[in-house]
Parts: sequence; C-alpha cells; structure tokens
Amino acid sequence: LSLVFCNTKRTVDTLVAHLKARGYAGEALHGDLKQSQRDRVMDKFRSGKLDLLVATDVAARGIDVDDIDAVFNYDMPQDEEYYVHRIGRTARAGRTGQAHTFVVGKEFYKIKDIERYTKSKIMRMNPPSSEDVAELRTSSFLDEIRKAIGDGSDLKKYDHYIEKLVAEDFTSYEIAGGLIKLMIKNGEAEKNDLPTISEYDSSSDGRRDRKGDRKRGKDRDRGRERDRDRGERRERYGNEKSYGREKTFGKDRDRSSGKDKRKGDFKRSGGNMVRLFMNVGKKSKVGAGDILGAIAGESGISGSQIGAIDMYDKFSFVEVDKKVADTVVESMHDNTIKGNRVSVDFAKDRE
Repeated sequence: LSLVFCNTKRTVDTLVAHLKARGYAGEALHGDLKQSQRDRVMDKFRSGKLDLLVATDVAARGIDVDDIDAVFNYDMPQDEEYYVHRIGRTARAGRTGQAHTFVVGKEFYKIKDIERYTKSKIMRMNPPSSEDVAELRTSSFLDEIRKAIGDGSDLKKYDHYIEKLVAEDFTSYEIAGGLIKLMIKNGEAEKNDLPTISEYDSSSDGRRDRKGDRKRGKDRDRGRERDRDRGERRERYGNEKSYGREKTFGKDRDRSSGKDKRKGDFKRSGGNMVRLFMNVGKKSKVGAGDILGAIAGESGISGSQIGAIDMYDKFSFVEVDKKVADTVVESMHDNTIKGNRVSVDFAKDRE
C-alpha cells in the first residue's frame, strides 16, 4: 500500500488523472468528496483492493491503516510537523516502511529545516531514469513468471500451444524468449514517454532549475494561497493525530554551551511534563526521530504533548504531558521500534 500526499485538492485530482492515464489504479481523497465517497475509497484501501491513495493532509487525518509500505510527499509539506505526521503513516506497529519526498528548486532548503526539526538525516537520491524504471518492471515481470510456475497453477492446458510452435521447429528457449519480449515491449512506449529529470544542484539558489520546475513551484504557491490559511492549519491540529515537536536530544541541553541555543531549538518542558524511561538508545540503532514517530503514531497524542527526548547509549528519556503519560506507557507496552522490543515506564525522580 502506498499513500501520496499533495497540498491542494486540485493537485490531488490532477495527479490521480495522470496516474490513471499511465495505468495506475490510484484514487483521490480530499474534502470535496462526499462522506459516502470517502468511506468507499477508505474501505478499498484498508482491504487492499486499492494500493495507491492520493490525499490532502486534512482528508488523510482519519486514516488508520497499519500496512502502508510507502509514503510519497508529492508536494513538500506545509511545515515540519506536517512532515512528521505524514511519514508516521508508514512503519507502524513495528513494521518497516519508506518515505520519499519530491523536491523542486528552492524547496531543497526546506529539507534542511525538516532535518533540523526531526534531528535526523534525510537520504538524498537521484530521480530514477527511464532505464531504471524499465529494469524494475522487467524484474517484477520475471517475479510474476516465477510465481506462476511455482504456485501449482495448471500449466498443462497451454501445452498444445507450445507443442504447435515446437512442431514449427522453434525451441523452448525461443518460445519463452518471444513471450517475454512481447510482454516487456508493452512497457517500452511508456518508457520512451518518461521525461528526463535532472538532479538539482544544491550550490545554486534555484535559478538554474528548468522552466517546468519554476512553473510547478509557482503553481504550488498559488495553490497554497487558494486552499489554506494559517488559522485553518492551527485549527486542524487541535484534533489531529500529529507528531510532537522535537526539542533536545543527546546530552542535557541545560549543561550545553550557549552555541546550542540556536534558532529552531525549543525551551525545555515545564512542570506539566513527566519523564518516561525507554529501554532503547543509540546502540539499538534507534534515532530520536524513530522514538518520536513511534510514540506519536501509536498513542495518537498531539504535538504539544511531547517534550524533550534525551538519548543515551542503552536507554532514553522522553518527556510527555502528565495527562497522556498513562496512554503513552500503555500504547508503547511490548511494542517495537526498528525491531527492538520496547519497555516504557515512569522514570525515577532525578536527584
């Protein structure tokens, strides 16, 4: 299952139309759909009958599906918290998943803001070439052949077709090769229609982007102005299952030098927060972003209710609002983070 995020309803509809034109059975989910239409789409997505859903942030807030394999940010999220909320849709309940973000022009610098906010590194990758896409399709097709041969299907009913070709002096290798060639050839026309996407040069300020990239950026800006305002955004997050603001990680920021108190850092949690102990740390190959995502995704608490995350080699401390502390402990009990069985409890008072 894959979930694609766009910032506007218009972009959702346009992208779904393009996907369907290329043979992908994607469907839209946004605020202009009737409730009955939303329910129908979500039922198909939950049951696995629909494996590609394109949605806006607001429409997707009610999605509670554990089996999402990949999240795609077709549009850059409106802010850092939206980003964390989006990618938390995958790799839930101890499962694995991937998140991909398409970046155009000056949006490259927004990635840096997200990295600072989540205290994690986002891996940069080149866009796939038409050859890469063709190779992936071929590999997938060969896997389907292996599955058809190995699943016990009745292949004997096709024997007379093979025997007819063998009688015409074709070898079994030639027959199989001809069939594979025909099947793969069906995707060649689409391969030639794929645009070439050049890699973005981060040393530039965006002026070197292609004309199409600049146009897409302008379209996005117009869409943002048309479809949302900040007041609406704040209201949405009041009831939304959103991820918390990441505050301080590693050593206690109170003991750190003044240079750590830079823009983007947040004040330490106040008296309404309690400290929880978690039995995973840096040596567990777990990052602060993994802990943040797991807590927010499993407990469904809002961003303002998660405080500082202090990581050590074998354990970590997480500050959460007193009102939701029991919920966090209960929801994380016997859960997993990146394959590590998690134990969460109230931390002892600090001396």
